[in-house]
Amino acid sequence: MKHVHRQEFDIGDLVQITGPVGARGEVGLITNKKRMIDFPRVEDYAWHKDEYHCFIKLTTGEASWIRAKFLRIIHRAEKKH
Repeated sequence: MKHVHRQEFDIGDLVQITGPVGARGEVGLITNKKRMIDFPRVEDYAWHKDEYHCFIKLTTGEASWIRAKFLRIIHRAEKKH
């Protein structure tokens, strides 16, 4: 079984957008995440904030992919056992 490493930002986390995008300051929920470039060999490690982006469903009803480096955690999703 493959172990999935919890990234700094993960699905279910409540976040605030901090970066230079139109929705700066908005709050939203991470519903998906992926690396920006897929490498042929995937290893279990903590991704750097510049390596991935998250799909955020905003409280305004809008949704968008936002780079992890432009997010701040408000509340982490509870870890499933």
